Amino acid sequence: AIMDNKMPTERLRRWIDDESNVAETARRLDVSRQTIYNWTDGSKVPSIEHTLAIERLTGIPSALWVAYAIIRASEVGA
Repeated sequence: AIMDNKMPTERLRRWIDDESNVAETARRLDVSRQTIYNWTDGSKVPSIEHTLAIERLTGIPSALWVAYAIIRASEVGA
């Protein structure tokens, strides 16, 4: 979709592909590799604390995850 590059899930996936790998990213964020996969496939949304850690590591704004969570919740409720 056109919006994919704006989605934090896609941005995190690309950052991992370009700058790191899943295992190293998980280690640096102190989460499991499965958690990274859950975040990048959109099945789970990171906590506020984790979005801030992701922002420090990758530069992906925490606010994008917050907006993504709101959009996701509204779609589920629709």
